Amino acid sequence: MPLPIIRRVEQIHGSGCAVACVAMVTGVSYTKAALAVKGKRTGDLAAYWSEMARGIRDLGYSCRMGTDFRAKKLPAILMFRWFTSDDYHCVVYDPAFGGRFFDPGLAGMGSQFYMEHWRRNGRESLVVTGVRK
Repeated sequence: MPLPIIRRVEQIHGSGCAVACVAMVTGVSYTKAALAVKGKRTGDLAAYWSEMARGIRDLGYSCRMGTDFRAKKLPAILMFRWFTSDDYHCVVYDPAFGGRFFDPGLAGMGSQFYMEHWRRNGRESLVVTGVRK
């Protein structure tokens, strides 16, 4: 079973960007991703890396932390400080077709915007490396 084709999933909750990104990289619904990541459907869905990684693994995929997500040519969840606030935001990087970004909160931001923002404010990435055997 190959990695799923990335399709944009919109975050339903204000703090649900991580859950939506897990849904995108695993090809499941937002609700199923929320259950895998946080064990619940509503409330505060802000997630730590460890929770996202556990959710991805529970949904049948392997993943690893890394900073150079483009080198592996694999889908990755990126987390960075959102502009000048103390909030963090997650987006998905899809290496297909020259590299695209899927933002669960804001549709239509261009790849250049995310690359520049990543260079200035990027933290780490969670790279989905394949299907667990």
